[in-house]
Amino acid sequence: MKARSSSAGAKFAESMFRHYGSELHRYLLRRLQHMQDAEDLAQEVYVELIRVDKARFIRSPRAYVLRIAANVASDFQRGADVLRQRISFDSRTVDHLTEYPAQIDTEDMAARLLTQRQLGDALGNLPPAHQAAFVLQSRDGYSYEEIARRMQFSVRKVERLLAEAREQLQASLGAIAPEQREKAGDRETP
Repeated sequence: MKARSSSAGAKFAESMFRHYGSELHRYLLRRLQHMQDAEDLAQEVYVELIRVDKARFIRSPRAYVLRIAANVASDFQRGADVLRQRISFDSRTVDHLTEYPAQIDTEDMAARLLTQRQLGDALGNLPPAHQAAFVLQSRDGYSYEEIARRMQFSVRKVERLLAEAREQLQASLGAIAPEQREKAGDRETP
């Protein structure tokens, strides 16, 4: 039964892309203004269309495809907005360093900036929905239920997104950590 519905979803998605694929790409390109982003999100739309269980109940397939595209593009843009806001400053540290510039440890500051940049890169490599869910929880303190409401997902999907985001971030940052430990070890030895 599951294989049939998956196969039916794939056929539905293929049919929608045959009929509305060009229009979908133009729509996404107008919204995002970057070809690569439009192509990536078109793939997300395709995945969403594969998941459709009861395609026969869709009265206006074109409107349905474009609504999915609008939702995916909005999620992507929310994630991009959140990522632009990710750099935050500790005002006490900034005040202290402004008053006492001689106490600035340039190596420590460079390591912090590198780590922050690497975290930003790792976050940037997450799919838009994963980025948004992760930032809403870790930075903004939203609960799973609040994230689900805000992103219009089920709580179960939010749990899955956050688990996958953490796994991907750990893998990305875990690959970086050994290099940083080696550099730190080099500094400590005379």
